[in-house]
Amino acid sequence: MKTTQLDLPGCRLHICDTGDALADTCFAFESPTALVCLEAPAFQPDVDAWKTHLATLGKPIVAVLTPYHVGGAEQLGETWATARTCA
Repeated sequence: MKTTQLDLPGCRLHICDTGDALADTCFAFESPTALVCLEAPAFQPDVDAWKTHLATLGKPIVAVLTPYHVGGAEQLGETWATARTCA
């Protein structure tokens, strides 16, 4: 798993490239007080590594948005999936 950070106006974007068989990429938007995640890794070792990275930031995850697949999202926090995800 490789993580990259980009400083954007008003937040920092954390990008997780899992390198897994599905070529999953997931994101976390870090504000001064909280995290919002977009997507989640599909496989448990990557979920564990992503959770460890996010925990080092010391901020709560207030939402996990999953437009493509739920994967390990429920392990990160309250998850919202689109209808397409659940179909």
